[in-house]
Amino acid sequence: MKSLIDGIRGWGIEERAARVVATALDVLAHGAVEPAGTPPSFRVFTNTRRRALRAAIRDRSEPVVLTDDFSHFEDAGDPETASRDEEGRLEELVEWVRERGRLRDETARLIVLTRAGGVSVDELAAVTHTHPQTMRQQRLRAEQRLRRSLSIAR
Repeated sequence: MKSLIDGIRGWGIEERAARVVATALDVLAHGAVEPAGTPPSFRVFTNTRRRALRAAIRDRSEPVVLTDDFSHFEDAGDPETASRDEEGRLEELVEWVRERGRLRDETARLIVLTRAGGVSVDELAAVTHTHPQTMRQQRLRAEQRLRRSLSIAR
């Protein structure tokens, strides 16, 4: 697994680890029960590697599409005002992600807080009494759904 995580480029280390582990679990869950000419460990490794690389290539090849004017998310000058404005902007971003991705509020909040709000998945998982890997998998699925919704909206 470590060689797969280190061998993929394009995401942060936490994102690579989450995607590789989630892909490996998916490969194990859908693994064939028929005997094959190769050891199961080799099949799991190669199928996980193939799927993770395809996902990385697919993410890099998707065009960036500007859908709205995000100028209202720029920083303000006053620190107190900036703090209140930042909370408001995060709430607006949560609402935007929720509407565009047709996601539940807590799922949209998970994406925004961990990607733009400076909250780590581990911190959020501790507060919600959820396993961090479960939360990473939820975030990955929600981001994929949001990505699909945005590509359909073009």
